[in-house]
Amino acid sequence: MPNKKRHSWSPPDWLKDPEATTVIFHDQTVEVYEGKVDTDSIRLWRENDRTLLDIVHLVAESGQKDVRQLSDEDIISSIVKKGLHKITNLAKSIKMNGVRLPLILTYEKELLDGNRRFIACKYLLATEKEKDEKFGTVTAYCLKPHLSKSLRYKIISEMNFLPDHKEQWPQEVRAKYITELFNEYKAKQGEEKAVKEVAFLLDVKKSDIYRFIDVLQMIDEYIKFTAKKSEEAKKEAEVFAREKFHFFEEFYNKDIKNKQNQKAIKEDKDLFYTYLFNKQLISTTGIREFAGMLQYSPTRKIIKSQKETLDYAKSFYDDIVIPKRASSKIERFCEWLESLSKKELKSISGDIKERLLKAIKRLGK
Repeated sequence: MPNKKRHSWSPPDWLKDPEATTVIFHDQTVEVYEGKVDTDSIRLWRENDRTLLDIVHLVAESGQKDVRQLSDEDIISSIVKKGLHKITNLAKSIKMNGVRLPLILTYEKELLDGNRRFIACKYLLATEKEKDEKFGTVTAYCLKPHLSKSLRYKIISEMNFLPDHKEQWPQEVRAKYITELFNEYKAKQGEEKAVKEVAFLLDVKKSDIYRFIDVLQMIDEYIKFTAKKSEEAKKEAEVFAREKFHFFEEFYNKDIKNKQNQKAIKEDKDLFYTYLFNKQLISTTGIREFAGMLQYSPTRKIIKSQKETLDYAKSFYDDIVIPKRASSKIERFCEWLESLSKKELKSISGDIKERLLKAIKRLGK
């Protein structure tokens, strides 16, 4: 329960009915004032990586040159209209139950956590005939003045990376945040310390950090690749990459991850971007098969020629490789069968033995 004491710093004038309390963010106890804030007085967190790309696309669609020319209402309306971030579902819950988890605001009223709740409340204010206390004012934690960058990172990490909180950031957004945080720490502390710091702060593996960095680099390369085709292709690629982050991640895991030869890596990436752009890679299964075909010299040559469709390369690959895989499985089965003891052989039922004999006859035909 919030205590009635005041901190050494005073609450801002915009916070109604402030009560001093503390909140723990990722191992650090932080002084805050809990109180009420008018929803209309809060500014949208435009730098939030979850909604940043939404804003970039809206700027392009609206023909504006500067994001500052867009109002919060324009941005929120676009997000809701496109059905992003499950805002209408959240709005229904807030209309019935109110905002259960306080927003987190800096002393200057900058929103650090609660963008979805804030957008849902603004949506209700715009669509409901009567203003309701449940969404007209919201509970918020106000942080002390002059917030350090370190604490800012801890708050964002606690509320978006660790479990038990809202809709988790999509993989692409998590990757972007990890990369930005890593680069900032790296510039100050060096790579080794930066990796340890980010791994601890966000509770991720060190290998995940490097994977995210490499996959984001692939996405940047793909967008540049499409930009050579047309500006429209570039815009489509930006949206595609956001929705299909796992495509790039799958190809990285299956083909790029363990390669050392930079020339081979570049060639594989270029082939991947080409077939992705030509819409011949439309599923993770297809990408997994594509990575396998690149490992086999004859099909790699077919893919590199780009004279045939990917279906031709896959058919060729299946005719050669699948029988080899089948032979390998049968060989391992025979080795296992030959290693069975007399007691184990006797335990095999008559039905199974009959199935084995039928299978052997099929092989003989």
